[in-house]
Amino acid sequence: MSFPGMYPKIQVQVDPNEDTEWNDILRDHGIIPQKEPDPTEQLEEALSEALQRQHENRLEGLDIDELEELEGLEDDEFLESYKNQRMNEIKRLQQEKAKNYQFGDV
Repeated sequence: MSFPGMYPKIQVQVDPNEDTEWNDILRDHGIIPQKEPDPTEQLEEALSEALQRQHENRLEGLDIDELEELEGLEDDEFLESYKNQRMNEIKRLQQEKAKNYQFGDV
């Protein structure tokens, strides 16, 4: 049988900046303040968004000749990536088929 006050309370030093499971639990219960977001994560996210917008807006301000040249390049890049993807798929299927083949099977 346990009585309140029977066990002494122990003070534990907690570094709120550490990224541990224990600190996550303490944050969930409101015992220590929430950790500030890492600025490098925010910078990486902003950079990826900027690169995405740059890729989406790459056709603005180009004249007809530049657009035709870019069209040919993008088609070649797409076909090359599709060819590589398909070759990898064929290799994977051949490996699976070879692995499943047993002596005497037809």
